[in-house]
Amino acid sequence: MLRPTDTKEGRLDLTSLAARAVVEPVVVLAEIEQLRAPPGRRLSAADESMVQRAEALAERALDHSVAASVAARRAVSSARRAALAPREAEARLTLSLCLFESGRTAAALAELARAEALAVGPTLAQVAGQRGIFLDRLGRFADSVAAHTAVLDAASDELDRMRALNNRAIAHAFLGHFDAAQADLLQAIALANETGAVAIAARVGHNVGFVHALAGELPEALRQFESEARAGARSRWATWVPATGCWAASTR
Repeated sequence: MLRPTDTKEGRLDLTSLAARAVVEPVVVLAEIEQLRAPPGRRLSAADESMVQRAEALAERALDHSVAASVAARRAVSSARRAALAPREAEARLTLSLCLFESGRTAAALAELARAEALAVGPTLAQVAGQRGIFLDRLGRFADSVAAHTAVLDAASDELDRMRALNNRAIAHAFLGHFDAAQADLLQAIALANETGAVAIAARVGHNVGFVHALAGELPEALRQFESEARAGARSRWATWVPATGCWAASTR
């Protein structure tokens, strides 16, 4: 649950909410409800933006597309009120993803461009990664490979690198570059295991089976799917692994 930080002000720790929202959305939504519950408590616009963005990511993880888009728009508005351009960039990045997954491609690309104009530091890599995902889903696989390669050339954040490797692998696979795809996936799994990212390792492991299936290697694909299903059944990450298809690792 939410805990005070070590600062003198005793502020609640909001910084981890967005990252945790993707992994444990139900828990994060409960924490947000708890955060807003005390009578008279009002968050600053800056803090409210962080909470609303985490709420959007949690709702998206639960496939609540409308609620996710609403929360993301509120996060953008709060960040603008606080005059925090980097936080607005992050909120617009999340809104872009929600819009794209709702089928509003033009609006999603417009928000992505607005996010890029405001982004600094690691958020720039996340913008590039998200553009790569959009290109992949639009069938522009070679352009997607290039976008994810650019992320890998620039990103130092381990989570961004895991996501870029996974997503580049998917684009490679659709281009028929199966050896390159498997190499990226194995590198992503190794990095996930090194950093304790259990959920990501499980999802990327599923994609190993997906690439085998695309390559026509059905026995290997079935063995991989069954192995990941057994691993998922033994952990709380079971619902993270799709029964069919592949998983694209979205931005934060």
